[in-house]
Amino acid sequence: MTQKYALLRLAGPIILAQLLQCLNSLVDTVMAGQHSPVTLSQVAMGASFWIPLLVFASGLFSGLSSLSAEAFGARASKVSQKLLCAGLVSAFILSFVVLFLLFNVGMILPLFKVPIDLANGIVDYVCMVAIGFPGLLVFAALRGWVEGLHRTSLAMIAAALSVALNVPLNYIFIFGWGIIPELGAKGAGIATALASYVYPLAMLWLFRRDHQVMSLIPSWRGLWRQFDLTTLKRVFTIGLPLGFAGFVEASFFCVIAVMLAPLGAISVAAHQITLNISSMMFMVPLGLNFAITVAVGRAIGEGQSALQVRRIISTGLRYALIFALASCTFIVMLNHKIPLLYTSDDHVIALASGLLLWAGLFQIADGLQVVMFGALKGLQDTLVPLIITLCAYWLLGASLGYSMTFFESFGAFGAKGAWIGLNIGLGFALIGFSWRLKVVFNRRFTPY
Repeated sequence: MTQKYALLRLAGPIILAQLLQCLNSLVDTVMAGQHSPVTLSQVAMGASFWIPLLVFASGLFSGLSSLSAEAFGARASKVSQKLLCAGLVSAFILSFVVLFLLFNVGMILPLFKVPIDLANGIVDYVCMVAIGFPGLLVFAALRGWVEGLHRTSLAMIAAALSVALNVPLNYIFIFGWGIIPELGAKGAGIATALASYVYPLAMLWLFRRDHQVMSLIPSWRGLWRQFDLTTLKRVFTIGLPLGFAGFVEASFFCVIAVMLAPLGAISVAAHQITLNISSMMFMVPLGLNFAITVAVGRAIGEGQSALQVRRIISTGLRYALIFALASCTFIVMLNHKIPLLYTSDDHVIALASGLLLWAGLFQIADGLQVVMFGALKGLQDTLVPLIITLCAYWLLGASLGYSMTFFESFGAFGAKGAWIGLNIGLGFALIGFSWRLKVVFNRRFTPY
């Protein structure tokens, strides 16, 4: 019973932090929907380009969480310092890559035959969001490191402060206020960029007030002396497959919005509403994913047995199943009501209501597979899960989803076909991760 409560205490702040961070994107979408269906579609499709990159970074730094938790369990403070320095350097390197990609998103849109009325707003939104990305990456690095120390409430507080700022900023810049003109999708991007820098600034402020954290950092100037290429290589070796796996999964969900563009703004808007709700529900099992990664990493650092680690994972899976059943019920029962939060357009509401039924269906598989993935991260098994993710989402889910959306021989279901493909890909991922966990548990655990 103690172990169950310990996992909940660890996971609770992580879940709330994830929900709050997701809420920033939700606020963008809801307010964009209140502005117009076109603005909603621009923000939705724009998010399809930057969210996978953010998920990639989160995956990379979740590997840092595993390493940090292992070092914490082994009481290796010097290693912790080296990991923090390596994480910040990684964020600095990634910033250049991400900025280059996002500032050139306009070159990609013609490949997807995006209508001109959507394309201009998408570019404006994405370029504004890009300005805030260095802040998001630094926050991801700080969060990954400090959650390995079991100081999970810090990221939650930082996320709450960012959301508190993002809400009024969205209203001001989307709809206009005083001397600030009505900017629509571009305004949503500006608000997100400004709120993005609240995350790392709040995190650093909280660090300075946390004695446990500061005891591991003799001084910020001295921290940089802990940098070494071996630790940086280790962070990338563990984290890159996780980052790519997260990118593959997130881009699969987000690219569907771009894939649906030829069907018009109504389909894109309905898809984004469905994806937003699914993403919000996903934050709970994703929080369990991070918590199990940290708990398993610490257990390995402390030299606990495979049986003890298995119990941690089993507890997480039980929690994930309970929540998945509850979220499935919630979505299915309220599928006609939820779209009303986003828009008053009858066509968008009708289509989104149907898509939400399919979103409710995959909550169970989605919740269980992500917790299994978290366990594999904690065991520092990353390459095979990446391969499983690629096969599940792109070779199977994406191909079937595209075929079921557009091809008569597969039903030509429209937007619904894409969500059927999502369900199939997710089911395959669940089977693959279940198999991999059994394989990994046949190995012996090696202390840090």
